[in-house]
Amino acid sequence: MQVLFVGKGKDCRALLAEAIFNHVSRAGCTAGRASCDAPGPPAREALELLRGQGIAAGDSPPDALPLSSLPHAATGDAPMLVVSVCESRCEGPCPYCDSSALRAHWPVHDPLQRHLLPHDPTSELLDVYHILRARIERSMPLLEGSRAGDPERLQRELDRIGHFLP
Repeated sequence: MQVLFVGKGKDCRALLAEAIFNHVSRAGCTAGRASCDAPGPPAREALELLRGQGIAAGDSPPDALPLSSLPHAATGDAPMLVVSVCESRCEGPCPYCDSSALRAHWPVHDPLQRHLLPHDPTSELLDVYHILRARIERSMPLLEGSRAGDPERLQRELDRIGHFLP
């Protein structure tokens, strides 16, 4: 199954989700990431956290939406699941896939966002990492078995996982 994590281009949530997913997935499941706004370079703090966890991550910016040509459609690897990780849900059509793809919303806060009060972004980043990892690990048995599964049940379970906090 192909999974696409969508987030904002200058934060780290889609980067974390993509790297974690590809690290824990088994054969047949891969993830990519895309930006719903102007892409920027990956957050240095997120790359350092992933390296510290023993996870390789690409240091290239995510694809930016919208695109005139779909990156996955040309190869026949259109995502079957699109997961938004921003706090706000995007209700519009995803230009990366056709309408048959499942969609899930797994909101997590942006740990690198500027705050009015002092905070520890490293600690918040680690919290987001653990939330995303727990959700991804819970989704793996569903996604790996979804080829013959019930899409409505899969959608309900993915929606439920989107509210899970470890």
